[in-house]
Amino acid sequence: MSEETTETTTDTTTEAPDVEALKADVEKWKALSRKNEEKAKANAKDVKEFEAWKASQLSETERAIEDAKAAVRAEVAAEYGAKLARTAFLSAADGRLKDAKAVLSRVDVTQFLDADGEPDTKAIGEFLDGIAPAQQEQEQTPNEGLFQGARGDQGSALPLNGDPLLQKVMGILGTR
Repeated sequence: MSEETTETTTDTTTEAPDVEALKADVEKWKALSRKNEEKAKANAKDVKEFEAWKASQLSETERAIEDAKAAVRAEVAAEYGAKLARTAFLSAADGRLKDAKAVLSRVDVTQFLDADGEPDTKAIGEFLDGIAPAQQEQEQTPNEGLFQGARGDQGSALPLNGDPLLQKVMGILGTR
């Protein structure tokens, strides 16, 4: 019996990518992106025109109903937006201010709402940075806290072998 061995050679050389082809590909995708952006802008313009036309076709009663709905939406957004901004402020101020509620009582929280009535966390953060900069976190050394046991008051409140469940199991098994 003779065994035939076939060697297969694979071409492991890689050709450098054609720089010109890559540049052309980038330009092609940029052009497609610009085309899509223009189409999106045109669609947004058409939607606005349609909404304006639709509003012009409403009867007096329908127009009054739509105005009332818009007024209620604005009122609810103002009321709950302020509550959301207050909550976001208190959350961001946690650990930075001793009495955040006292500061908040002197601040108009509606200034921290964006155009949609949602809390602007960036504006809240900037305000807090101005009155109480965030504390820098301590950097840990690479081996700090790795398998080195408890330090100081961070240890367990239970004494060695003080787990009541473990003691009960050991009592049942008679392995004390």
